[in-house]
Amino acid sequence: MIASRSNRNTNLFLVVAIAAAAIAVALTPTAAKAEVNNPNLSAGAANTCAIQANKKVYCWGSNISRQLGIGDNNLTYALQPIPVNALNGIPVGLSTGYDSACAFLTFGTIRCWGNNAQSALGAAKTGKNAGSAQTAARMASVWFPPTNQATGQRHICFMEANKTVKCQGAGASGQLGNGANANSNIPVPVSVITAQNAGTTAEQVVAGHNHSCALMANKNVKCWGANNTRQLGTPANAAPSSNQPVDVPNLNNDIQQIASSTDHTCGNRANGDVYCWGANNFGQIGDGTISAFKGATKVEDLAGNAKEISTGIAHSCALLGNGSVRCWGANTYGQLGNGNTTNATKPVTVAGLPRPAIGLTAGGNHTCARLDDQSIRCWGRNDRGQLGNNTRTNSLLPVAIAPPAGPSYARVKLEKGNGRTNFVGLFVVRPPVPGFLDKRCVGSTISTVSVTQGGVTRRKGIRAKLRVSGTKCVASLRVNGISNSVSTGNIYIRSSFRGNIRLPAAKFTQTFTGK
Repeated sequence: MIASRSNRNTNLFLVVAIAAAAIAVALTPTAAKAEVNNPNLSAGAANTCAIQANKKVYCWGSNISRQLGIGDNNLTYALQPIPVNALNGIPVGLSTGYDSACAFLTFGTIRCWGNNAQSALGAAKTGKNAGSAQTAARMASVWFPPTNQATGQRHICFMEANKTVKCQGAGASGQLGNGANANSNIPVPVSVITAQNAGTTAEQVVAGHNHSCALMANKNVKCWGANNTRQLGTPANAAPSSNQPVDVPNLNNDIQQIASSTDHTCGNRANGDVYCWGANNFGQIGDGTISAFKGATKVEDLAGNAKEISTGIAHSCALLGNGSVRCWGANTYGQLGNGNTTNATKPVTVAGLPRPAIGLTAGGNHTCARLDDQSIRCWGRNDRGQLGNNTRTNSLLPVAIAPPAGPSYARVKLEKGNGRTNFVGLFVVRPPVPGFLDKRCVGSTISTVSVTQGGVTRRKGIRAKLRVSGTKCVASLRVNGISNSVSTGNIYIRSSFRGNIRLPAAKFTQTFTGK
């Protein structure tokens, strides 16, 4: 899902993504109860992040504010996934903001990277950008580990294990929900949503551009912050903002999951119906109309079959019980995925998904889905590589993301003689952005090779410089003097890569017999 201020112009990147949870679904045409979960796929304004099967976070797309999490470097965008650096934990959930992202790790740690203006990420070093090694949220005396978190434009919110909701960062529009209209560089409790107040605990929190919402234990929704487009779901004559949570009316106490965006929010009911409220200038409410603002309104043509919802800058999408995806709203760049660029005020079916989807996220002007084989398909705007398919060409239909950028290893040959083996190999580095190889290869090196044989590891201080070879960076590597005496064991060679390309250090294993 996405959250950002709307200028009534989808060409602008004033957006924030809070991806909907990637939930395993029963692939049947019947509606089923949506679950609140931490998402493992999340799209931002012009970037996308995903937790992959190897339990690592990969991001692709824009990196202007270091929102790819690969540290300080001159890489402005990546056309294919790059591993996030220095998370120091196993990720279990993601949320992406306008130009930032956070990962929720096991044991309740939250780590963030990207734009740290207004101390939105809680990074120890304040300023414009923060590397992925900066820790957010828990650093400020958070006694209960977070269990759910969301990243807005310049603020983050999270829910603690005791169901208390806290926010920090920009607060001028009341989006911190603590009764004030001021920024905070530490987490502050949201008013009336605390473990101490019976019946007021939360089950999920989401963050928009300048507003936030929480799904309550009673299955209703409370929102706070900016309300200039009725994104808080209040009556038409309500105040333009609220620095304390207010109830969204007419939701019938059965909302199961929420998604918040630029200026609109949606909730998924237990019967599979979806209700949206807020801005509707591109039809993102999904009721067949285009009007300025709306209260909670039922989305048409979903037949009570929605399992999961996600919201972008001016479009919305729903994952249905049979694994298909339907989207509505703005379609300037093909973000609805139906093969054209015509806006839709009612849901249209995403075409060309080769398998049923199990997860969904709507970004600025692009959308991605995780399929039941764990592959990812994206569609829509791609000027910064946010589709991850190694191009900068928009796509009106889903396309597969490319393999991760970074080093790979190819064994060339083994030279044997006199009881010893010399290992001769080749490292190949695929830069995340094609071209400019002379700048990205020259001076970069392969280093720190270790050989494990018969349970014994020996490190070798070998350095091999990268060179340009066609469209890749390559480096030859030679490891001398490996014993041939171990006939049944395997030899493992591990090496790390770091250099001017500034990709995170990576380890590779090449296995071969010692005899």
